[in-house]
Amino acid sequence: METCKNCRVIGWCEYCKVQSNKYSPSICGYCKTIKLLLCNECENPNWSNWSSGNKIVDDFIKECNKPNEVLKWIPYNQFSEITYLAKGGFGEIYKAKWKGAYVVLKKLYDSQNITVDFLNEVKNYIQTMESNRKNCDTSFLTRFYGISYDSITQNFIMVTEYADKGDLKKNIMEPVEFTNYNFRDNDYYKFSTNKRIIFDIAQGLKIIHSSGLVHCDLHIGNILLRNQHQMPICISDFGLSQPANISSSIKSSGIYGVIPYVAPEIFLGKPYTQASDIYSLGIIIWVLYSLEEPYNNRCHDANLILEIIVRGLRPEIPPQLSIPNYIKELMEKCWDSDPTNRPTAEQIITMLKEGPNQPFLENSHRKKVCLLKIMNLIGNHPGTCYTSRFLSFQSVKEHLSRSTLEDSGKSNLSLPTSINNDDFIRDFGDEIIALPTLPNTSVTSLPQNS
Repeated sequence: METCKNCRVIGWCEYCKVQSNKYSPSICGYCKTIKLLLCNECENPNWSNWSSGNKIVDDFIKECNKPNEVLKWIPYNQFSEITYLAKGGFGEIYKAKWKGAYVVLKKLYDSQNITVDFLNEVKNYIQTMESNRKNCDTSFLTRFYGISYDSITQNFIMVTEYADKGDLKKNIMEPVEFTNYNFRDNDYYKFSTNKRIIFDIAQGLKIIHSSGLVHCDLHIGNILLRNQHQMPICISDFGLSQPANISSSIKSSGIYGVIPYVAPEIFLGKPYTQASDIYSLGIIIWVLYSLEEPYNNRCHDANLILEIIVRGLRPEIPPQLSIPNYIKELMEKCWDSDPTNRPTAEQIITMLKEGPNQPFLENSHRKKVCLLKIMNLIGNHPGTCYTSRFLSFQSVKEHLSRSTLEDSGKSNLSLPTSINNDDFIRDFGDEIIALPTLPNTSVTSLPQNS
């Protein structure tokens, strides 16, 4: 019998690679004709005798596997060709081969004490994918395969889909080639590349938000590109917006995120909402057309946070850039200081469908942006940071009245009149940067970055 290169030899278990005389048939996902054989232990594991070594994880895996095999426990020895890719905010990212295809291994920092809160985020993600699989296309979200464990580091691992073209940040300075790209083979939605990307991100957010959930950590590094023309864009790290060992008490004292992408109301201690995801999308739209990260010429410190909140600071839109007016208007609506003024994901999709399909010369636009960068000869400020990290804040003691705030014309958010050094502290890993006290006289007396 001929087999494709991805088929296992008959008589061996596809998962544990061990011979057994107890088999059940399975069709090869690659050649569609050769029957593979799985041992009963792998097909139907005996959960009463199974353990990951962590009771919280054990209970979680067993719960997920009760009705249907939605989430797998994947032994680490099933991975091969493990290659380091990058360091993320909550762990190290690896590429590995599993069951004949590449996957991503996210080795979570300090996850020996993995929390129920973290696993509940994962559970929400799985339920969202499963509930939407029959009703709509979930290709706009990365697929989640299961959990594993590295006995050497004693850290748990999230196993997710591998997007072979990397993240949007990696590709942002290169022409993104979507040859023959279309939406469900419908010629009506033939957009420019940037418009397609915005459309797909909005589609992913619509799926998340329709399930009553929020991404909480949307930024350019969490938008991935697949090597396929029909559905190349997908949102990653939904359900992984915090470290694995963070408790509810720590979460209540701060947030995890990338400062330029965090909505201003979140810095004031308000909860994440679907509108805060839309704010992040507005910043991503700016990145798509400027071809650079936001606020890359200044330190990402407490002063930047205050200017975003108090002054309504947003990334500058250079007049030299020929951004379509309707895209510019959409971007500014998305990052509006008032969350209630921001459009929903559904509204963004409608706006893009109904917007003008005027030609946008992206190659010419990219050349112009690159030329401006060469002329400016300015690199990133050493104090920038574009990975998620803990931004802690404590009690805000006094606030400006709404009338004073409206008179300033800066924002309609409730803001502190003064903040002590201990009231708003940000953890930058090894470096703690405290916010200087603001004078009570005027919100415009903010310290300037050097």
